[in-house]
Amino acid sequence: MTNLLDDLRNSPDVMIHQVDLPTDRALVVRLPHDARKQASFLDDRVLGRHVEGGWAEWAQLEPLSQSVADAAPGFIFHIGHCGSTLISRLIEGAANCHVLREPVGLRTFASALVDDGDGATIWPHERIEKRLKLFLNLYCKPGPTIIKATSFCSTLIDAVEPVKSAKAIFCYVEPRRHFAAMLGGANNRIDLRTHGPVRLRRLRQLCSARVDTLSALSPGELAAMSWATDAACMTSPMSNDTRGRILPVDFDAFLRAPEKALGEILTHFGLAANATQIKNVLNGPVMQRYSKDARFEYSPQTRAELLAEYEIVHAGEIEKGVDWLREKARAHAPIASALDRFGGGI
Repeated sequence: MTNLLDDLRNSPDVMIHQVDLPTDRALVVRLPHDARKQASFLDDRVLGRHVEGGWAEWAQLEPLSQSVADAAPGFIFHIGHCGSTLISRLIEGAANCHVLREPVGLRTFASALVDDGDGATIWPHERIEKRLKLFLNLYCKPGPTIIKATSFCSTLIDAVEPVKSAKAIFCYVEPRRHFAAMLGGANNRIDLRTHGPVRLRRLRQLCSARVDTLSALSPGELAAMSWATDAACMTSPMSNDTRGRILPVDFDAFLRAPEKALGEILTHFGLAANATQIKNVLNGPVMQRYSKDARFEYSPQTRAELLAEYEIVHAGEIEKGVDWLREKARAHAPIASALDRFGGGI
């Protein structure tokens, strides 16, 4: 453990993987570059016998905040299952930067902020902000870094520094397309149920109202609530964004003109946008494989065919979701703003 703490300051392979609020500790691990690059999820799935790690008291880590350079990562926020992993891999292939996907520690900080909104976290807001900054500083060394957050982490966008001053993109799809994707995949339905509680709590905070009861929602309505939460988290920050720090990315529009869209994303993040590199990565295997598991073929055409099938099979639930969004938009301004900005005129 001593070697890990010694290397935490300078080695890009050593980072805080997870944090534990009740015990006031952090899990420090050594994860080689190739393992980080391959991972679609930097959660416990990357841990194994080959990974060196151990728990450290926060008191052992906090002195590092005086000597570690401030990081300035870019962020990919997104509505779940809308192509953000693919975009992250295209950025990685076209530019000289590190891309870190869905760090589990970032999820813990995001959940703590939701708890903080209800006055139900054991860490005060100032401690969350201070420790998140140290987490990011240690996570993003060295060089330009883009972090693809988990979808329900969008609450971070304007909650704490350094996230609320960082460049970010927000990847989304219009409601009906999102509902079809979430209802069509068995794992996606599990995702809806697993993260439904934290999303509804966040939506209640945004709307200052109860909004709905989770157990009463049909699958289509649950998908609508999830879409509304992730989209509503972005509307206020984007409305107040006078510096152009948040770039909205409609994934279906991205697929229609990927070369132009990828170039705009790279420029937004201040990354070198070499036209040849962009063409090469778009013509390479990344666009033809499932971005979360490259063993499987999955092209834009495959996605279009599956969504067309899902839209037919789940038409009834999709319309329930649309009706739920329209009803709640009439009652709650944050949902109305989300629907107006990202809803595609439904």
